[in-house]
Amino acid sequence: NKLDVHEFILLGDNHYITISDRQESPKNIPAALHPSPNARVIACLIQEVENGQVIFQWDGTDYPEFYSASMENNDFSDSVNTMDYMHLNSVCVDSADHNLIVSFRNLNQIVKINRITGAVMWRLGGSDRDFPLSADQVFLRQHFVRFTDNQQTLIFLDNGLQNTRPYSRIVEFKLDENAKTVQWIYRLPHSGQVHTVCRLRKENEWELFHRRGFGELCIAGELYQQRSIAAVESAICQLSRP
Repeated sequence: NKLDVHEFILLGDNHYITISDRQESPKNIPAALHPSPNARVIACLIQEVENGQVIFQWDGTDYPEFYSASMENNDFSDSVNTMDYMHLNSVCVDSADHNLIVSFRNLNQIVKINRITGAVMWRLGGSDRDFPLSADQVFLRQHFVRFTDNQQTLIFLDNGLQNTRPYSRIVEFKLDENAKTVQWIYRLPHSGQVHTVCRLRKENEWELFHRRGFGELCIAGELYQQRSIAAVESAICQLSRP
């Protein structure tokens, strides 16, 4: 039981959203997946805390439909190893309606969650998705999902998969949440595993790739400079000044 360093959202004084995980032995794994009576999983937890009180909590194990949607670490018949079948790796708040946009790496899926009821509002990617995707739009093991452009554009890292598509991409989708349609805006292939991306200008000109230990500052999709993480973060601060 520990906080996860992937995400921490400060909403105000003594008001924040955290993610964490803990081992659980759920009893609601569908029988079709042949679960062991002693199956253990990593439960993904999202908590909103205000003035020291948990005012909202979401636990992925409360939603049994996600067991069969898992693409990795999903042998629920295993009574020895703990299955990290969802692997929550990013959360952001949709400022339009204040609900949560959540990335689950091992589902290949981005999910919108109602911040009051905990209900799943839609699923993008993975199995049982609500938005049709072309073969080229399908993403794998995504990370760091954010809304930009007045909540019209979803930007994230598509990290690919060694035997399926062995390279990463920056992906931007324009979503129509009512019609459940997706439109390409931008995609930039990149070799290797990427951790974090952010747009530094409104145009498709500046992007940042964060990896463990170093970063890359790109202009119009071309590598401009490779530096330490600290140096790149300093550059962001300078570029972000009005």
